[in-house]
Amino acid sequence: KTQAKQHNITAILQIGIPPLMLAFLKRAGVVAEGMGTGAFLAGEAVRDLLLGFPRQEVSVVVEGDALKLAAALCEEFGVRFKPQPKLPGGTLRLPDGSKCRLTEARAEFFEYAFGTPLEGTSLRQELYRRDFTIDALAVELSAERFGQVVDYFGGREDLQYGFVRVLHNRSFVEEPRRVLRAVWLAERFHLQIEGQTLKLLREAVRDGVLSRVSPEGLWREVRPYLDDDGAPRFLGRCAELGIWPYLFPAASHWEVEPVLTYLPQALKTVESWGVVFGERWLSYFIAALHWTDPPSAQALCERYRFGRNTTAKVVAAVRHWQEVLGKLTVRGNANTSALARAVLQLPREAYPLLFVLLGEEGCRDRFREVLTAVIANKPRITGKDIKKMGYAPGPLYREALDAVWQARLEGLVVSREEEREFVRQYFARRESEGSPSQRFQCRHRE
Repeated sequence: KTQAKQHNITAILQIGIPPLMLAFLKRAGVVAEGMGTGAFLAGEAVRDLLLGFPRQEVSVVVEGDALKLAAALCEEFGVRFKPQPKLPGGTLRLPDGSKCRLTEARAEFFEYAFGTPLEGTSLRQELYRRDFTIDALAVELSAERFGQVVDYFGGREDLQYGFVRVLHNRSFVEEPRRVLRAVWLAERFHLQIEGQTLKLLREAVRDGVLSRVSPEGLWREVRPYLDDDGAPRFLGRCAELGIWPYLFPAASHWEVEPVLTYLPQALKTVESWGVVFGERWLSYFIAALHWTDPPSAQALCERYRFGRNTTAKVVAAVRHWQEVLGKLTVRGNANTSALARAVLQLPREAYPLLFVLLGEEGCRDRFREVLTAVIANKPRITGKDIKKMGYAPGPLYREALDAVWQARLEGLVVSREEEREFVRQYFARRESEGSPSQRFQCRHRE
């Protein structure tokens, strides 16, 4: 297709973009035109807006000097511009919190494209770099043509019919992570992977293109997908297409699929009980690995370069969930304090897994009672308070705070000062009974 199909979506922009950002985009078009260049809203923001999803973050492609345009707009709007390290452009944040990324349209080509330069504008060449046709849409920002959709590759029609389609046959070879992006787009927005694209995707997976991606790069791509309620569908499709073993080599999808399916509702239910999840993706990660063993879980965490605390959470969940589940399902009366002691062995991100596995309403009610007690007796002091008391930071912080938590549940401490005294005694006891390294950690800093 050599000519761009055009439709005006000004009304959609007015609904889906914050007013200040809309004013900024209009001004960007005018200022760019005054500089003898063009500016276009482009990429994922256009796709999402056409699908009916509002956007707080947008991207603008400039057919010219993006840094010059950014400098003029920053001065006019009184905002700062953060340049990006490798390509001309960067990001600015407006006072309402919305963000705009400005980049220059590039004319050079990737190794695996058609091998010959495309005819047309640098905008067309820039859009040809995108992952899929539905990502290769742009919107005019000039005053005269503001809101006109620029569609060189049929992306608007693919959106209309619900297709995810690559721009050329070497797309997955050129960028293996597009395999994951195609699956995510299809599951997140309830689209279909177009027939030829699906064939190319299957061939790419069979040929092992994902093995070319570093473990860290693979995880950076996948992690955001696990923060969404569509994560179970995404993971299920990954299993169907042979992608799962690249993500969770030690786990079997069929074993964990029932838990993953009900995890979004479990997260919402446990949150309604007052539990706050800092990292929702970690609940899916733990659920995916819960039938493995601690060494395998730790190995995968290290492969993905997780931090020490995150790795400890995953390993603790894999090691203790069956023990905790057994105690919560014992018939008859149970000591809430004893159950709370068991539950505190798990990170809160493992609570949705427990909720799903408990199954029976009575067991879930008991679990809720335990969590209510745990939340109500959360220690008042924090790691910062322990540091102020003069103890060197380390793993014993977490152990000491858990011990305080248990002491509160048992009514042994109540006030903040009692908690501090409990910590002093705890560290003194650990210093007297621990290894040389533990004794060193317990000592007060000079």
